[in-house]
Amino acid sequence: MSELQRILDQLRDTDSTAAHFERLMEEQPRDATHASNMRAIQKRRADLERRLWDELSVTQTDLVQYHVERPSDDRYPVLAVAKAIAGFQELVTAVFDAIRTTPKQRYRPTAESIALSTLDFAMALPVGSVVVSLSVSDERLLAVKSDLERTFDGVFALLRSAHPEDLKEVATALGIASIAKAHDWAESSAEYGSNTRISIKKDQNTEVSFNITGDEAQRLKETIEEKSDQNFESETIIGELLGIDVARPNTYFHLKTQANENIEGKLADTFPVEREWAVHNDYKATLIKVTTIRYSTGEEKVSWILAGLIQIQTD
Repeated sequence: MSELQRILDQLRDTDSTAAHFERLMEEQPRDATHASNMRAIQKRRADLERRLWDELSVTQTDLVQYHVERPSDDRYPVLAVAKAIAGFQELVTAVFDAIRTTPKQRYRPTAESIALSTLDFAMALPVGSVVVSLSVSDERLLAVKSDLERTFDGVFALLRSAHPEDLKEVATALGIASIAKAHDWAESSAEYGSNTRISIKKDQNTEVSFNITGDEAQRLKETIEEKSDQNFESETIIGELLGIDVARPNTYFHLKTQANENIEGKLADTFPVEREWAVHNDYKATLIKVTTIRYSTGEEKVSWILAGLIQIQTD
């Protein structure tokens, strides 16, 4: 057991003992012994906290504490805590990978990014709620310290996104893969009605924290689900017209390309519907390829719009 784990273990026992004396003081408010014992426990906790700060400073270790609280239920299902921690780790890795390499649409971090961003389990403190302590070891921290600081800044900025348009800037900087992982994490937190507090402790004077309720996680999930991007590209192909319906509003076309690919879709608003088009003839088709990217999954959906047709004359 490392010194950090030993201190965290002692803090857990101290908090458990303090909770016990608090109950005794409520039950027996006139018993001075309990108050005296509580003062001693509080002094011990203060001493342990000083030792914790010293240890973090000496070893150049960052301590990440993930605090889960369920205000409507005092039960903490293993799956709820496990999904929350796993989702948070993947979110951290996705943002870290975007910073170290390049923003990505789908979650495919490099092996190096996974290794460097993986948080180490330090201790779980189940006292009235669940606090899972994670750490970044000193041998890795020296190499990636600035990247990790930017990573957690990015994670917190992402989780604070309140409107779909807020996500556009985040997507440019951190990639849609990071937003999709934030969606998965928010979905898990909302499902179990968990309030979450994440704190990054560097030393006694440096702590960054972030709080989000289960309701806020639900709103974040819905905000991400509302957001998608559409890219429009113009393409010209030669193909056989297999079908066309110019009756608005439900227009339709079906082309078979020279590469034997089938393309189906709708007609552009400017398409000349007053003309008659012969099927099973070859045409040069002007198409608009519409690629829709969902922020919640990173998945792409392609649709086609037919802007114009020019019949190819054959001898």
